[in-house]
Amino acid sequence: MSAPSGVRPLVVGEAQTGIRLLAGERWNPLKVIAGPDESFVFSCRGRWWDADIEAGPDGQAGEGIQRVTGWLKRKRDAPWFCVIGALGRRSDGLFAIGAGCEWTNATGRPAPLFAFANDAWLFYWNNRGEILLDVRRTG
Repeated sequence: MSAPSGVRPLVVGEAQTGIRLLAGERWNPLKVIAGPDESFVFSCRGRWWDADIEAGPDGQAGEGIQRVTGWLKRKRDAPWFCVIGALGRRSDGLFAIGAGCEWTNATGRPAPLFAFANDAWLFYWNNRGEILLDVRRTG
């Protein structure tokens, strides 16, 4: 598999720490390749804003217009501004990270990992702040 420069698999027990997730980016690269059946632990810290609505890594339930436009979120079953992980730049590989989670790549395909704030695709322009993410391969 050919990967972009600096993107690589982790060995079991290896970690990448302090990865900056910018609220205004639709795809923040983690520079980690997840192979089939590989497992990871994620943890996040920090604050970011959707316009003037503040959230931590777990996101928030929705304020104002967000309460009736939940269908616009990239991952509909996760809160607004929750940290979302993605296996490749595909909508079928999304998983909620929030403040932290354990995740196994059960797709059968290797791909680079990405993360982003769960927002409506066209509204990243009014986002600010950052979350710091740590990822460790566990299996």
